[in-house]
Formats: sequence, C-alpha cells, structure tokens
Amino acid sequence: MHFDILNFLLALVIGIGVGTVSSMLGIGGGIFYVPVGVLLFGLSQHVAQGTSLFVVSVSSISGALAHHKHGNVASNQLRFLLPFAIVGALMGSLLAFKISSAFLKVGFGLFLLYIALSIIWGTARLKFNQEHR
Repeated sequence: MHFDILNFLLALVIGIGVGTVSSMLGIGGGIFYVPVGVLLFGLSQHVAQGTSLFVVSVSSISGALAHHKHGNVASNQLRFLLPFAIVGALMGSLLAFKISSAFLKVGFGLFLLYIALSIIWGTARLKFNQEHR
C-alpha cells in the first residue's frame, strides 16, 4: 500500500472517529478497522485483522485507563478475565492462521450481521414491551 496524503487523511479521520466511538461504547475498534482495512486500504483479511488487533490493543489502553479513572472498571473481575482472555486471543490467532482469507471474511460478515440483528431485535422487543405495559 502506497502511503500518500489521501491515505494519511483517511487514517486520521478513521483513527480518531473509530477511537472515539470504540471508547465511548466500550467496543473493540476491530468491528470498524477490519472492514476499513479490507475495503478502503485493500488489505487481505488476515492483514486487516492483525493490524486491527494491534491498533485496538494499543488504543484501548488509553480508553481503559480513562474509564478506570472514572470508576468504570470492575477491577476485581480482571484477575479472572485477563488470563483466560489472553489464552483465548492466542487460540484465536492460531486458528486464524489456518483459515483461508475468504472464510474469515464470510465469518466476520456473519458475525457483524448477527450483532446487527441482535441489536435490532433487542431494540424492537424493548419498544414492544414498553408500549404494551
């Protein structure tokens, strides 16, 4: 990928935008960075995922520290969650190396579709319940 002023401006807007939304909503930025890497920057699925993981891991630290400063981290849960999350991340990475880029794209797309439908369904169900009380 040739890095020029257009790519710099895209990275600037996407980085600040995704970083802001990710930290605000408490989600990993990969849900945005992976499609951007594949669709806008022409990266392979594997490279987009690896790049996303690196960017998210580094940028998440500042968001996590800000949330911790405001008392929004269940510190007592970290000692249980972190070791298993690390093992899970290593296992996921090893599995990703053995899966084709096309399969990863389909899996990622289906995951995003599932998340979107879950949010839509949950919102519709909540609204229905509120209207029929």
